[in-house]
Order: sequence, then C-alpha cells, then structure tokens
Amino acid sequence: MTFDTLDWMMPHPRFAGMHLEGLHLEYTASPKNSKVIIHMMRQNDKIYCTKTNDGYPWDINLFDNNYVYLWITEVDWQNPKTFKKFHGKDASGKVGEKNIRLAKRHCQTGDILRAADSSYELHSDCTTFVVKNLQAVQCVCQGIFNQNLGGNLPSYLPCLRLEYFWDGDPVHFLNFKNREQYDYGWPYGWVRWSHANLQSTGYIIDQESIFNTVVQGTVKPVFPCFRRYEDILI
Repeated sequence: MTFDTLDWMMPHPRFAGMHLEGLHLEYTASPKNSKVIIHMMRQNDKIYCTKTNDGYPWDINLFDNNYVYLWITEVDWQNPKTFKKFHGKDASGKVGEKNIRLAKRHCQTGDILRAADSSYELHSDCTTFVVKNLQAVQCVCQGIFNQNLGGNLPSYLPCLRLEYFWDGDPVHFLNFKNREQYDYGWPYGWVRWSHANLQSTGYIIDQESIFNTVVQGTVKPVFPCFRRYEDILI
C-alpha cells in the first residue's frame, strides 16, 4: 500500500486556524513532563513545525515531488538565530540541503532511505557555524498504526509512522545509537514524537511528545535567518 506522505504530515484544511497541544515526557530517574505545542504550516517547498506560540523554535523540513527531507531544527529555544541545518552530499553526490531523505513523497511500508553523508551546520547565529555530522543515517517508512493518544483525538487514530535512525555504522548501516519516531495522525498531522537510545535489550524511549488536543489559534513562524536564504517569510 502506498501513502501520500505529505497528506499525512499536514493537517486537513478544515483544521486551518487550529493547532495541537499536549505533553512532553522525559523518562529519567526523576520523570518530568511539560506542556508542548505544535503549529503546522506548509509554504512553497517547506513544512514548518512551530513549537511555541512565539513563532519559534521549530523544525523546518523540505519537500519536492520525490521526497520529504529533514532540514532545520532548533538549538537554543530562546534564540531563533541558533539552529542546525543539514547540508551535504545527497544520494546523487550533489552537495546541497537535501542530504537527509526522511521519506518518499509516496512511501510504502518498509521503504528504507540511507545517507552516508549526514553533514550539518551548527549555527551560533545566522552566518556563523561549524560543520558536524551524525555518522550514518537511515529512515524507514513503517506504515499505518492505530493509536489511542487521548485528549480530544479519536480513539484508534490511524497514524503513519516514519522512523529516523542516526549515529550508525557508516559502512554497514547497523547499530544506530539513536532512533526517533514521527507519527502523523490522519487528518490532524503530527501527533507524536519519541527519541530512544540503543541498549543491549533494544531501543529504550527516554523522551516522548504527544500532541493530542486540538486548540483554536495559529502562529506564523519566526526565523530571522531566512533573509539569508531568501525565503518568502521575510
């Protein structure tokens, strides 16, 4: 079965003017939780996932007719001029912003996308950065799962799950030390995220965000460094 990835990632137009709220959970020796917010917006070739009502921080991903790509995420939640931005060789060897393919635009269960070059720019401001990498990266389309996430979402919500593995063996694409899961619930968009560490018994989740309450109101993303990238938001 084939899924239109972008349709699952973005809220249905009838939810225009709304966003999702929920809890971020940290599973540590002293567990804690905090309120989380997610505003989703699509503009030109970008998907904005804004995480507060201030317009930042955010995840900003790219898409075209073939793939959805991981691109920008925050560093300091209080400073929108700090961020990480993928920039390296893509699958064809071309250097640019599309080296990490999260999913095919029309993905099938079991699709695997790999990146040997996970280079990214770690920005301390719009123009000052150092180059780092995440070793080998692998992204997997896991298909549709029914989930009961609570809040005011329906019980047994169908969700498309995409998995992002990083810090792995760059030769054999094995032993990834980190796994992130992105769950997109139809027709609400992004409803769950988790991070897990590889342990001797498998992947153990240490952080999880659940966006399970639909709330009125939306916000325009704030990214002052887009003047450099000539984005339409400026």
